[in-house]
Amino acid sequence: MDTEKGSFKSLVMRQMLEYAMEIEIISSNPFDRIKIPKSRLLKPEVKKPSEQEVFFPDERVALIEYAFKQYEEKRDRVQIFIPLAIAFLLYVGLRRGEVTALRFDDITGKQIILHDSYSHDMKCLKGRLKDGEGWRTVSVVPAALDIIEKVHEERERLDMPTEGFIFCVNEELESFYSGLGKMINNYCEELGIPKRSLHKTRKTVASVLHVNGVDDLIIQKEFGHKDLRTTQQCYCYDLTTDEERYEKIAQSLA
Repeated sequence: MDTEKGSFKSLVMRQMLEYAMEIEIISSNPFDRIKIPKSRLLKPEVKKPSEQEVFFPDERVALIEYAFKQYEEKRDRVQIFIPLAIAFLLYVGLRRGEVTALRFDDITGKQIILHDSYSHDMKCLKGRLKDGEGWRTVSVVPAALDIIEKVHEERERLDMPTEGFIFCVNEELESFYSGLGKMINNYCEELGIPKRSLHKTRKTVASVLHVNGVDDLIIQKEFGHKDLRTTQQCYCYDLTTDEERYEKIAQSLA
């Protein structure tokens, strides 16, 4: 095997394992411990356009508002808190399996301490072991805390358990997990927004932090990435529209 072909295959393997980690098939990417010099890579990774990977600011606001509206208007589903979970994910960049397994006792002040994640493939909870820095923690902004408080109040009003899972009802983890993906597709269609997967809410939150000046190292820690390159190359996107970019360029060169 020549050097160029070997380097290219290594790049492909790294990207496959990174994707497997993001969709929670594996818990870590062993290639994070292997550094391949850029000069040896046959083809550098090309970043996908923002419109495929994130929701733009006006789309994010529209989705949050629509999720709250849908929650108030449609209460006949078993998993009634899915709309609020979607709004929550647009404030807190959790993975789908993490928000599915999220419990009230995971919330400590202004932080989430992640103990579990739901595995869609294994159809069960998988404990998240401590790493060298301890449990992974995620910041919960005031708007997200308000959503959790709303769920708690609604559970009390509906005489539902106020301990255990926050959003998932009756411990039916699989139906909740699957319902999240279907619901956001429905919302996009109803709002006339190009469809993007639920995972794009995670990339949207990272990009919002990035464009508002939060250091990439902080974003890396919040999102649980072992490699900073994952944060920078796969999660931080430009959130300006074509027209906004043109205006910025025109003003700069006037």
